[in-house]
Amino acid sequence: MFKLDPELEDFRSEARKLAEREFAPKAAYWDDKEEFPAANRDKLAELGYLGMFIPEEYGGSGAPGGQGTVFLEEMARVCFNTALVSQLYLNGPSRAISILGNDEQKERFLPDMAAGRKFIAIAISEPEAGSAVTDLRTTATKDGDGWVLNGNKCWSTGAHVADYALVFCRFGKASGAKGIGAFVVDLKKPGARIGHISLKMGGRGLTEAEIILENYKAGPEDVLVEGDPESSRSFALLMSSFGPERVGNAAMCVGLAQGAFDAAKSYSEIRHQFGRPIKEFQGLQWKFADRKMQLDAARLLLYRAATNADKGFPDATEAAIAKADDFNRDFQDMVTEYCWGAGWGDDTLSPKTRSMLNIVMLAALNRMHEWELHFRGALTNGVSIEELKAMITHITIYCGVPVGVECHRIANRVLAEQGLQA
Repeated sequence: MFKLDPELEDFRSEARKLAEREFAPKAAYWDDKEEFPAANRDKLAELGYLGMFIPEEYGGSGAPGGQGTVFLEEMARVCFNTALVSQLYLNGPSRAISILGNDEQKERFLPDMAAGRKFIAIAISEPEAGSAVTDLRTTATKDGDGWVLNGNKCWSTGAHVADYALVFCRFGKASGAKGIGAFVVDLKKPGARIGHISLKMGGRGLTEAEIILENYKAGPEDVLVEGDPESSRSFALLMSSFGPERVGNAAMCVGLAQGAFDAAKSYSEIRHQFGRPIKEFQGLQWKFADRKMQLDAARLLLYRAATNADKGFPDATEAAIAKADDFNRDFQDMVTEYCWGAGWGDDTLSPKTRSMLNIVMLAALNRMHEWELHFRGALTNGVSIEELKAMITHITIYCGVPVGVECHRIANRVLAEQGLQA
């Protein structure tokens, strides 16, 4: 059975206790009153959770991605509004600024984000383009040393309570993916205003709002990524920032699903029919087993996407797979049935043996992102360091020296992270 390392499991336990103690009792209130959960945001800031991914020199803790994923799961399990606030602080504009921003921008925005003093919304979607980013019409026109922005953004989560917005727009007269860049817009400055505020079925504590830009003047210090009218390079760079957001969204969905599962399971234990609790009925047991497998599969895909990060951002493909939707539903069902059911669910081979097989097979296939994940799992499943060293030697003989070198590079880093070697 796959398990997180003990340190991360301890972190999950702390996050769960916090969520149940501080946020669960008032979870329904924020939806009922359609009120921004400022008190919850302040509590998270006080405890240092909002700056989890912000570098230490800017007031954060520089935590690994796995912590944020687990944290969002636990928040969403009991209070979706609190999870949504956390998601925007953890995987929203502050994450993009910490990786894509210059030193001045990091100093200007990140300490206030880590402390919960400022809030930055994301402004991408538009009324005439929807979520098709390459069709956006918001323009950035050169004006001396700065730019003038014009356009409408919609479905910007929390914009009505935000101080700033990360606004995607088009530089020059390019079309399609060319020329797309981003500014950090001060929503309190002239030329920026909040338009229509939309109601939602849930998550009403942080609802969606329209941002209207009319001759908004932005300076060079406000440019996060300047759009290149001649290519799609700037667009590709910005789109890579969707990786953390997608993984965070998937984490919240898994957390919500876990909360629903736990509630249903608890109810099945107290609801009696025909003189016994309904949890004893075989028809319900099948449903619970099916949902449990789906949850486990979704969680494992989620953890893989969160773990396999490149240059600060998760792999885009794995992030998309982790984000459950109708397109990949059949795929997830297949993974659940064959990988975690017929595969890892078969106790003929021990988890330790399966881990050892996976390490060898993935090295032979040169799937090194996968290899790192399963190397970590092997340590959890009882494979000793001496056994791992011998396996890498065996891999080197049969798969080649370059593969062996890469295995050693990854292994040394993971072991050092876990304090298993100097």
